[in-house]
Amino acid sequence: MNNIKSIVLILTTLCLIALIACKDNSTNQELVTEVTFFKVGETDSTHGESFILALEKTEDIEKARSIINDPKNAAEKIISAKIVPQKGDEEYKNQDLNDGTIWSWRIEEFQEFSFNTIEILDGWPGYIEEDLNRWFLNTSGDTTHGFIGFWGYTIIEEINPEELK
Repeated sequence: MNNIKSIVLILTTLCLIALIACKDNSTNQELVTEVTFFKVGETDSTHGESFILALEKTEDIEKARSIINDPKNAAEKIISAKIVPQKGDEEYKNQDLNDGTIWSWRIEEFQEFSFNTIEILDGWPGYIEEDLNRWFLNTSGDTTHGFIGFWGYTIIEEINPEELK
């Protein structure tokens, strides 16, 4: 029985190493360009809030621009991302460009444009702002970070970086 456990452990470890190696190789092949900023806002006007998304990969920037150009035909337009508290020393502040509100959180890692997300990731910027730690705990299990995937929000427009200073 111990031999079977050892074999399973070794195979599991080798699979994890292979997955990590594949992920690293695919990441290295993606084109990276300068940071391009986008305003993410509502597809309707329920809350009237927005937030900032910074993208670096050419493929992501092109997808964001295609959403702006034809939002009705973009199937995958929900922003899935990891968020963290805003520190204050970032190059730009995550903010609502509609009224200038500075959010206490920012996107640390854009993950993908999604067709849908699980319900626990649905919300809006002001809802996160009401209790950042609760949002983090609900979406990640700890208070250092969380995740978003707001159903009613997508890329609205490209932002000139000067507007964020």
